[in-house]
Amino acid sequence: MSEREVIRGYYERVIAADFPGAGAIGDDEPRIKAVEVRGCHGNTQNLLFFSANLDERGLLALRYECRYCNPTMYVTAELLHELLQGQPLARIGEIGDDELVAALGGTSRKVLREAHVALRLLREALEA
Repeated sequence: MSEREVIRGYYERVIAADFPGAGAIGDDEPRIKAVEVRGCHGNTQNLLFFSANLDERGLLALRYECRYCNPTMYVTAELLHELLQGQPLARIGEIGDDELVAALGGTSRKVLREAHVALRLLREALEA
């Protein structure tokens, strides 16, 4: 399966589920800047933010907000939401390529690159 087919297949599932991890992040909520990528329409910045509700067990709720995002950014956000929601914080550092590829349903270098950046920034923000 081509990278384009992998991204498209996951994105179609995200659309069908009505973007389950998406949600507006209020001004009073912590906003974690996870990924910033140039190159969408008109060379604008694609911005991905996460907000996490934590307790001693880990990530109770994780949601994201995209600005000017392309489909790949939504795929990355939903993929991480799926893998991290309700998990202990240590789980952020345990997710590797094999698990990302399995959850995605195939390999996408672009999604893997964005996911690695987002995971690193999430881990740094939540461990601070």
